[in-house]
Amino acid sequence: MRGHKLAMLCLASASMLSAQNATTTAGADGYLSRGIRMYDNKNFTGCIDQLSELKRLEAPASVYEDADFYIAMAKMQRNDADCVDALERFVEAYPASIHRLEARMALGDHYFYNNDFAAALRGYEGIPASAFDADKRGDLLFRRAFCRLNTKDYDGAAAELRQLRADSQYSEHSAYYLAYVDYARGDYDSAEQAFSAIRKNSRFWGEAQFYLCQIDFKKEKIFRCGERRQGPSRQKTACRDGHGAEPYAGRKPVSSGKQRRGDWLSD
Repeated sequence: MRGHKLAMLCLASASMLSAQNATTTAGADGYLSRGIRMYDNKNFTGCIDQLSELKRLEAPASVYEDADFYIAMAKMQRNDADCVDALERFVEAYPASIHRLEARMALGDHYFYNNDFAAALRGYEGIPASAFDADKRGDLLFRRAFCRLNTKDYDGAAAELRQLRADSQYSEHSAYYLAYVDYARGDYDSAEQAFSAIRKNSRFWGEAQFYLCQIDFKKEKIFRCGERRQGPSRQKTACRDGHGAEPYAGRKPVSSGKQRRGDWLSD
């Protein structure tokens, strides 16, 4: 009888412990679900609060991994002082994570939007464009190409821009910046042909006219340059009548309309 009671007590204790563990896991899952939902709703402070509470609980390693990822991403969205450290710690701690490529792209984006194009390239480097859906693939290829333009890696930029020729969002960017690559290399005949092919309804038509004017000037076709004054107002004064100074020297191409910052190529 005593042995039977002891067995029953052990079974009851085990059941209580199992129930307690299940409750803790359910609590962690609840915090994770709420944290992710807050992140999706752009409540980044609430996301960090929920997931920080989660990390006080016992939970599977995969739950901690998700929590660390969303905490780091929320810090990046808030532009916290330690946002870069948080993402770098995540990438280092979880090298095989399903979130690792998204975390690396977020690092690249941070530097990209702060006009540190060399650092952005280090963040983007090695990320396969095929890892993302069509929209994010285009974002990655264009931002990486734009960084290469700013660091004067024209061959690398052209290789990525050519992959965007058929992209629904970036095809115009591809045509314009491939023309700019020819211009930057000094291949003015190819650049002239490429800029001339940009349609008048393109967002880049005005800039293309400016570079055609520059090419005319470099080719000493001053009067042809003057004929291009029908472009946007900022182009109307770009061409001069032979006074010897190159117009708008040092002007840089525009970037993607999606960018918040970094609208001009660096010197």
